[in-house]
Amino acid sequence: MSFNNIILKDFCNINPLTTLKKGEVYNFIEMQDICPGYRFVSPLKSKAYKGGSKFLNNDILFARITPCLENGKIAQAEFNNEMPGFGSTEFIIFRYKENISDPNFLFYLTCSDLIRKPAEKSMTGASGRQRANIEFIKNLQINLPDINLQRKIGSVLTEYDLLIKNNNRRIEILEETALIIYSEFIIKNKSDSWEMKSILDIDIFNFCRSRIKKYDGYKEYFDTSSIDGIKIIEKGLMCGYDKRPSRAQIKPINNSVWFARMRETYKVLVFNKLNNDEADNSILSTGMVGFSTEEEYLGFLFFTINSKWFHKLKDQFATGATQVSLTNEGLSKMKLSVPEKDLIVKYSKITNPIVDEIILLLKKNKNLINTRDLLLPKLISGEIEL
Repeated sequence: MSFNNIILKDFCNINPLTTLKKGEVYNFIEMQDICPGYRFVSPLKSKAYKGGSKFLNNDILFARITPCLENGKIAQAEFNNEMPGFGSTEFIIFRYKENISDPNFLFYLTCSDLIRKPAEKSMTGASGRQRANIEFIKNLQINLPDINLQRKIGSVLTEYDLLIKNNNRRIEILEETALIIYSEFIIKNKSDSWEMKSILDIDIFNFCRSRIKKYDGYKEYFDTSSIDGIKIIEKGLMCGYDKRPSRAQIKPINNSVWFARMRETYKVLVFNKLNNDEADNSILSTGMVGFSTEEEYLGFLFFTINSKWFHKLKDQFATGATQVSLTNEGLSKMKLSVPEKDLIVKYSKITNPIVDEIILLLKKNKNLINTRDLLLPKLISGEIEL
Protein backbone atom coordinates (compact mmCIF):
# COMPACT_ATOMS: atom_id res chain seq x y z
CA MET A 1 0.00 0.00 0.00
CA SER A 2 1.21 3.51 -0.82
CA PHE A 3 0.97 5.96 2.11
CA ASN A 4 2.66 9.34 2.27
CA ASN A 5 3.10 12.00 4.94
CA ILE A 6 1.18 15.09 3.88
CA ILE A 7 0.11 18.40 5.41
CA LEU A 8 -3.67 18.59 5.55
CA LYS A 9 -3.97 21.99 3.80
CA ASP A 10 -2.06 20.48 0.84
CA PHE A 11 -4.42 17.51 0.77
CA CYS A 12 -7.74 19.38 0.76
CA ASN A 13 -9.22 22.89 0.76
CA ILE A 14 -10.11 24.15 4.24
CA ASN A 15 -12.60 27.02 4.43
CA PRO A 16 -12.29 27.52 0.64
CA LEU A 17 -13.54 30.67 -1.07
CA THR A 18 -17.26 30.54 -1.93
CA THR A 19 -18.94 33.71 -3.15
CA LEU A 20 -22.42 34.56 -1.89
CA LYS A 21 -24.27 37.88 -2.23
CA LYS A 22 -25.78 39.40 0.89
CA GLY A 23 -29.56 39.50 0.77
CA GLU A 24 -29.87 36.73 -1.83
CA VAL A 25 -31.51 33.43 -0.90
CA TYR A 26 -29.42 30.25 -0.58
CA ASN A 27 -29.60 26.80 1.01
CA PHE A 28 -29.26 27.04 4.78
CA ILE A 29 -27.94 24.40 7.18
CA GLU A 30 -27.62 25.04 10.90
CA MET A 31 -25.82 23.06 13.56
CA GLN A 32 -28.97 21.38 14.86
CA ASP A 33 -29.65 19.91 11.39
CA ILE A 34 -26.59 17.66 11.67
CA CYS A 35 -27.21 14.25 13.23
CA PRO A 36 -24.02 12.59 14.55
CA GLY A 37 -23.37 9.23 12.90
CA TYR A 38 -25.34 10.11 9.76
CA ARG A 39 -23.28 11.28 6.82
CA PHE A 40 -25.65 13.33 4.70
CA VAL A 41 -27.37 16.56 5.70
CA SER A 42 -29.84 18.39 3.47
CA PRO A 43 -31.07 21.94 4.02
CA LEU A 44 -34.47 22.07 5.69
CA LYS A 45 -34.98 25.62 4.43
CA SER A 46 -33.43 28.44 2.43
CA LYS A 47 -32.95 32.00 3.62
CA ALA A 48 -31.31 35.30 2.74
CA TYR A 49 -27.56 35.36 3.31
CA LYS A 50 -26.36 37.79 5.98
CA GLY A 51 -23.20 35.98 7.07
CA GLY A 52 -21.83 32.63 8.19
CA SER A 53 -19.84 29.76 6.75
CA LYS A 54 -20.23 29.26 2.98
CA PHE A 55 -20.16 25.96 1.14
CA LEU A 56 -21.08 24.03 -1.99
CA ASN A 57 -22.87 20.74 -2.55
CA ASN A 58 -20.77 17.79 -1.23
CA ASP A 59 -18.62 20.01 1.01
CA ILE A 60 -18.00 18.69 4.53
CA LEU A 61 -19.33 20.65 7.51
CA PHE A 62 -17.16 20.09 10.57
CA ALA A 63 -18.27 21.53 13.93
CA ARG A 64 -15.40 23.34 15.64
CA ILE A 65 -17.11 24.34 18.90
CA THR A 66 -17.60 22.36 22.11
CA PRO A 67 -19.55 20.13 22.70
CA CYS A 68 -20.60 19.76 19.04
CA LEU A 69 -17.12 18.65 17.93
CA GLU A 70 -16.84 16.05 20.70
CA ASN A 71 -20.35 14.82 19.85
CA GLY A 72 -19.38 14.21 16.21
CA LYS A 73 -21.34 16.92 14.44
CA ILE A 74 -19.77 16.28 11.03
CA ALA A 75 -21.75 15.86 7.81
CA GLN A 76 -21.63 16.20 4.05
CA ALA A 77 -23.93 18.78 2.45
CA GLU A 78 -26.41 17.29 0.00
CA PHE A 79 -28.47 19.75 -2.05
CA ASN A 80 -31.29 18.94 -4.47
CA ASN A 81 -30.70 22.18 -6.40
CA GLU A 82 -27.80 24.12 -7.92
CA MET A 83 -27.61 26.80 -5.22
CA PRO A 84 -24.66 27.02 -2.84
CA GLY A 85 -25.35 27.16 0.87
CA PHE A 86 -24.39 28.78 4.13
CA GLY A 87 -24.74 28.04 7.81
CA SER A 88 -23.32 28.40 11.27
CA THR A 89 -20.09 30.33 11.77
CA GLU A 90 -19.06 27.35 13.93
CA PHE A 91 -18.49 25.12 10.87
CA ILE A 92 -15.07 24.45 9.36
CA ILE A 93 -15.58 23.63 5.68
CA PHE A 94 -13.56 20.89 3.96
CA ARG A 95 -13.51 20.46 0.17
CA TYR A 96 -11.55 17.88 -1.80
CA LYS A 97 -8.76 18.73 -4.28
CA GLU A 98 -9.04 17.21 -7.72
CA ASN A 99 -6.73 14.19 -8.19
CA ILE A 100 -5.24 14.68 -4.73
CA SER A 101 -8.08 13.80 -2.40
CA ASP A 102 -11.16 11.68 -2.96
CA PRO A 103 -14.39 13.35 -1.69
CA ASN A 104 -15.70 10.16 -0.07
CA PHE A 105 -12.39 9.41 1.63
CA LEU A 106 -12.09 13.02 2.82
CA PHE A 107 -15.40 12.78 4.65
CA TYR A 108 -14.33 9.67 6.55
CA LEU A 109 -10.93 11.19 7.26
CA THR A 110 -12.62 14.18 8.97
CA CYS A 111 -14.68 11.73 11.05
CA SER A 112 -11.60 9.79 12.13
CA ASP A 113 -9.44 10.35 15.20
CA LEU A 114 -6.63 11.45 12.86
CA ILE A 115 -8.38 14.83 12.64
CA ARG A 116 -10.97 14.87 15.41
CA LYS A 117 -8.65 14.16 18.32
CA PRO A 118 -6.02 16.79 17.38
CA ALA A 119 -8.85 19.26 16.70
CA GLU A 120 -10.25 18.65 20.18
CA LYS A 121 -6.83 19.10 21.78
CA SER A 122 -6.34 22.39 19.92
CA MET A 123 -9.46 23.95 21.43
CA THR A 124 -9.10 27.25 23.24
CA GLY A 125 -11.42 29.86 24.68
CA ALA A 126 -13.77 30.39 27.59
CA SER A 127 -15.27 27.33 29.25
CA GLY A 128 -18.30 26.07 27.35
CA ARG A 129 -17.40 28.09 24.23
CA GLN A 130 -14.08 26.56 23.25
CA ARG A 131 -13.26 26.29 19.57
CA ALA A 132 -10.79 24.23 17.57
CA ASN A 133 -7.82 26.13 16.13
CA ILE A 134 -8.22 26.22 12.35
CA GLU A 135 -4.56 27.02 11.62
CA PHE A 136 -3.48 24.08 13.75
CA ILE A 137 -5.83 21.79 11.80
CA LYS A 138 -4.59 23.10 8.45
CA ASN A 139 -1.01 22.22 9.39
CA LEU A 140 -1.65 18.70 10.66
CA GLN A 141 0.76 16.15 9.17
CA ILE A 142 -1.00 12.88 8.42
CA ASN A 143 0.11 9.64 6.77
CA LEU A 144 -2.44 9.19 3.96
CA PRO A 145 -2.95 6.74 1.07
CA ASP A 146 -2.63 7.62 -2.60
CA ILE A 147 -5.70 8.68 -4.59
CA ASN A 148 -6.45 5.18 -5.94
CA LEU A 149 -6.51 3.62 -2.50
CA GLN A 150 -8.51 6.58 -1.18
CA ARG A 151 -11.18 5.87 -3.79
CA LYS A 152 -11.36 2.21 -2.80
CA ILE A 153 -11.62 2.99 0.92
CA GLY A 154 -14.16 5.75 0.33
CA SER A 155 -16.25 3.49 -1.87
CA VAL A 156 -16.40 0.67 0.71
CA LEU A 157 -17.44 2.96 3.57
CA THR A 158 -19.90 4.88 1.37
CA GLU A 159 -21.87 1.68 0.77
CA TYR A 160 -22.73 1.61 4.48
CA ASP A 161 -23.92 5.21 4.46
CA LEU A 162 -26.02 4.70 1.33
CA LEU A 163 -27.77 1.78 3.04
CA ILE A 164 -28.33 3.93 6.15
CA LYS A 165 -29.68 6.75 3.97
CA ASN A 166 -32.01 4.35 2.18
CA ASN A 167 -33.30 2.96 5.48
CA ASN A 168 -33.93 6.50 6.76
CA ARG A 169 -35.97 7.26 3.66
CA ARG A 170 -37.98 4.07 4.19
CA ILE A 171 -38.69 5.16 7.76
CA GLU A 172 -39.90 8.56 6.49
CA ILE A 173 -42.23 6.83 4.02
CA LEU A 174 -43.60 4.57 6.75
CA GLU A 175 -44.27 7.58 8.98
CA GLU A 176 -45.98 9.40 6.12
CA THR A 177 -48.10 6.31 5.40
CA ALA A 178 -49.21 6.04 9.03
CA LEU A 179 -50.15 9.74 8.97
CA ILE A 180 -52.33 9.21 5.88
CA ILE A 181 -54.01 6.24 7.56
CA TYR A 182 -54.49 8.37 10.71
CA SER A 183 -56.28 10.97 8.61
CA GLU A 184 -58.53 8.32 7.01
CA PHE A 185 -59.33 6.42 10.21
CA ILE A 186 -59.27 9.03 12.96
CA ILE A 187 -59.66 12.55 11.61
CA LYS A 188 -62.31 11.79 8.96
CA ASN A 189 -64.32 9.72 11.45
CA LYS A 190 -64.17 12.32 14.22
CA SER A 191 -67.48 12.55 16.05
CA ASP A 192 -69.00 15.04 18.49
CA SER A 193 -69.58 12.08 20.78
CA TRP A 194 -65.84 11.66 21.32
CA GLU A 195 -64.76 12.82 24.76
CA MET A 196 -62.09 15.46 25.32
CA LYS A 197 -59.85 14.03 28.02
CA SER A 198 -56.61 14.90 29.68
CA ILE A 199 -53.91 12.60 28.37
CA LEU A 200 -53.50 11.41 31.96
CA ASP A 201 -57.16 10.31 32.07
CA ILE A 202 -57.26 8.24 28.86
CA ASP A 203 -57.78 4.71 30.16
CA ILE A 204 -55.72 2.99 27.43
CA PHE A 205 -52.71 5.26 28.11
CA ASN A 206 -50.81 4.45 31.29
CA PHE A 207 -48.62 7.28 32.55
CA CYS A 208 -45.21 5.81 33.40
CA ARG A 209 -44.59 7.01 36.96
CA SER A 210 -42.22 4.31 38.19
CA ARG A 211 -38.54 5.03 38.79
CA ILE A 212 -35.75 2.61 38.05
CA LYS A 213 -35.23 -0.10 40.66
CA LYS A 214 -31.87 -1.17 42.05
CA TYR A 215 -29.95 -3.29 39.54
CA ASP A 216 -26.68 -5.18 39.36
CA GLY A 217 -23.97 -4.47 36.82
CA TYR A 218 -24.34 -1.65 34.31
CA LYS A 219 -27.04 -0.09 32.17
CA GLU A 220 -26.72 2.44 29.35
CA TYR A 221 -27.98 5.91 30.21
CA PHE A 222 -29.31 8.17 27.44
CA ASP A 223 -30.00 11.83 28.13
CA THR A 224 -32.20 13.88 25.80
CA SER A 225 -29.18 15.12 23.80
CA SER A 226 -28.57 11.49 22.77
CA ILE A 227 -31.90 11.43 20.91
CA ASP A 228 -32.72 13.04 17.57
CA GLY A 229 -36.21 12.51 16.16
CA ILE A 230 -36.97 8.83 16.72
CA LYS A 231 -33.29 7.80 16.73
CA ILE A 232 -30.76 7.32 19.50
CA ILE A 233 -27.74 8.96 17.86
CA GLU A 234 -25.03 8.60 20.49
CA LYS A 235 -23.69 5.85 22.66
CA GLY A 236 -24.96 6.23 26.20
CA LEU A 237 -23.08 6.34 29.47
CA MET A 238 -22.58 2.92 31.04
CA CYS A 239 -23.32 3.29 34.74
CA GLY A 240 -24.02 1.24 37.83
CA TYR A 241 -27.02 1.95 40.04
CA ASP A 242 -25.10 3.79 42.76
CA LYS A 243 -23.01 5.94 40.40
CA ARG A 244 -25.54 6.94 37.79
CA PRO A 245 -26.28 10.65 36.99
CA SER A 246 -29.02 12.25 39.08
CA ARG A 247 -31.36 12.50 36.05
CA ALA A 248 -30.90 8.81 35.17
CA GLN A 249 -34.15 7.73 36.77
CA ILE A 250 -36.42 6.22 34.11
CA LYS A 251 -36.64 2.59 33.00
CA PRO A 252 -38.42 2.19 29.62
CA ILE A 253 -40.80 -0.77 29.40
CA ASN A 254 -42.42 -2.92 26.73
CA ASN A 255 -45.13 -1.26 24.61
CA SER A 256 -44.25 2.26 25.71
CA VAL A 257 -43.70 5.59 23.94
CA TRP A 258 -41.52 8.42 25.29
CA PHE A 259 -41.14 12.07 24.32
CA ALA A 260 -38.96 14.97 25.47
CA ARG A 261 -40.48 17.49 27.86
CA MET A 262 -38.56 20.50 26.48
CA ARG A 263 -40.42 22.99 24.35
CA GLU A 264 -39.81 22.97 20.60
CA THR A 265 -38.06 19.60 20.63
CA TYR A 266 -38.93 16.50 18.66
CA LYS A 267 -37.52 13.44 20.40
CA VAL A 268 -39.67 10.30 20.50
CA LEU A 269 -38.76 6.70 21.37
CA VAL A 270 -40.91 3.59 21.07
CA PHE A 271 -40.31 0.17 22.63
CA ASN A 272 -42.09 -3.11 21.90
CA LYS A 273 -41.20 -6.80 21.72
CA LEU A 274 -38.67 -6.21 18.94
CA ASN A 275 -36.42 -3.90 20.96
CA ASN A 276 -37.44 -4.86 24.48
CA ASP A 277 -33.85 -5.99 25.07
CA GLU A 278 -32.74 -2.39 24.54
CA ALA A 279 -35.41 -1.21 26.98
CA ASP A 280 -34.18 -3.68 29.60
CA ASN A 281 -30.61 -2.43 29.32
CA SER A 282 -31.36 1.30 29.10
CA ILE A 283 -32.08 4.20 31.42
CA LEU A 284 -33.70 7.43 30.23
CA SER A 285 -33.46 10.94 31.60
CA THR A 286 -36.20 12.60 33.64
CA GLY A 287 -36.34 14.98 30.66
CA MET A 288 -38.44 12.30 28.96
CA VAL A 289 -42.06 11.45 29.75
CA GLY A 290 -43.69 8.17 28.76
CA PHE A 291 -46.92 6.26 28.37
CA SER A 292 -47.41 2.52 28.06
CA THR A 293 -50.37 0.67 26.62
CA GLU A 294 -51.60 -2.74 25.54
CA GLU A 295 -50.09 -4.06 22.32
CA GLU A 296 -53.39 -3.70 20.48
CA TYR A 297 -53.29 0.10 21.01
CA LEU A 298 -49.57 0.73 20.45
CA GLY A 299 -49.84 2.03 16.87
CA PHE A 300 -52.37 4.65 17.96
CA LEU A 301 -50.25 5.72 20.95
CA PHE A 302 -47.03 5.99 18.94
CA PHE A 303 -48.39 7.88 15.94
CA THR A 304 -50.41 10.20 18.17
CA ILE A 305 -47.33 11.20 20.19
CA ASN A 306 -45.15 11.20 17.06
CA SER A 307 -47.41 13.72 15.29
CA LYS A 308 -46.71 17.43 14.75
CA TRP A 309 -50.04 18.46 16.26
CA PHE A 310 -49.23 16.60 19.49
CA HIS A 311 -45.92 18.46 19.81
CA LYS A 312 -47.61 21.79 19.14
CA LEU A 313 -50.07 20.94 21.92
CA LYS A 314 -47.18 20.00 24.21
CA ASP A 315 -45.49 23.34 23.55
CA GLN A 316 -48.64 25.23 24.54
CA PHE A 317 -48.45 23.88 28.08
CA ALA A 318 -44.68 23.99 28.53
CA THR A 319 -43.61 26.46 31.23
CA GLY A 320 -40.45 27.70 32.93
CA ALA A 321 -38.16 30.70 33.15
CA THR A 322 -34.78 29.33 32.09
CA GLN A 323 -35.73 25.99 30.50
CA VAL A 324 -39.25 25.88 29.09
CA SER A 325 -40.55 22.33 29.45
CA LEU A 326 -43.66 20.31 30.19
CA THR A 327 -44.28 19.65 33.88
CA ASN A 328 -46.71 16.97 35.08
CA GLU A 329 -49.17 19.78 35.80
CA GLY A 330 -48.86 20.97 32.22
CA LEU A 331 -49.24 17.38 31.04
CA SER A 332 -52.57 17.11 32.88
CA LYS A 333 -53.86 20.09 30.88
CA MET A 334 -53.17 18.45 27.52
CA LYS A 335 -56.57 17.31 26.27
CA LEU A 336 -57.12 14.92 23.39
CA SER A 337 -60.26 13.90 21.55
CA VAL A 338 -60.55 10.15 22.21
CA PRO A 339 -62.05 7.86 19.51
CA GLU A 340 -64.05 4.72 20.30
CA LYS A 341 -61.85 1.77 21.22
CA ASP A 342 -62.89 -0.32 18.23
CA LEU A 343 -61.62 2.44 15.90
CA ILE A 344 -58.34 2.66 17.84
CA VAL A 345 -57.95 -1.12 17.58
CA LYS A 346 -58.63 -1.07 13.82
CA TYR A 347 -56.08 1.71 13.29
CA SER A 348 -53.47 -0.02 15.45
CA LYS A 349 -54.01 -3.35 13.72
CA ILE A 350 -52.88 -1.68 10.49
CA THR A 351 -50.12 0.47 11.97
CA ASN A 352 -48.56 -1.93 14.51
CA PRO A 353 -46.69 -3.67 11.64
CA ILE A 354 -45.46 -0.20 10.59
CA VAL A 355 -44.12 0.38 14.11
CA ASP A 356 -42.40 -3.02 13.88
CA GLU A 357 -40.81 -2.17 10.54
CA ILE A 358 -39.57 1.21 11.82
CA ILE A 359 -37.95 -0.45 14.85
CA LEU A 360 -36.30 -3.09 12.65
CA LEU A 361 -34.92 -0.43 10.30
CA LEU A 362 -33.56 1.54 13.27
CA LYS A 363 -31.85 -1.62 14.54
CA LYS A 364 -30.38 -2.26 11.07
CA ASN A 365 -29.02 1.28 10.97
CA LYS A 366 -27.47 0.86 14.41
CA ASN A 367 -25.66 -2.27 13.21
CA LEU A 368 -24.54 -0.57 9.99
CA ILE A 369 -23.20 2.45 11.91
CA ASN A 370 -21.34 0.23 14.38
CA THR A 371 -19.76 -1.84 11.58
CA ARG A 372 -18.82 1.25 9.56
CA ASP A 373 -17.28 2.92 12.61
CA LEU A 374 -15.32 -0.24 13.39
CA LEU A 375 -13.93 -0.42 9.85
CA LEU A 376 -13.24 3.30 9.41
CA PRO A 377 -10.05 3.71 11.49
CA LYS A 378 -8.65 0.36 10.37
CA LEU A 379 -9.08 1.16 6.67
CA ILE A 380 -7.81 4.75 6.89
CA SER A 381 -4.71 3.77 8.89
CA GLY A 382 -3.91 0.83 6.59
CA GLU A 383 -4.38 -1.72 9.37
CA ILE A 384 -6.80 -3.58 7.06
CA GLU A 385 -5.86 -4.04 3.43
CA LEU A 386 -8.52 -3.96 0.73
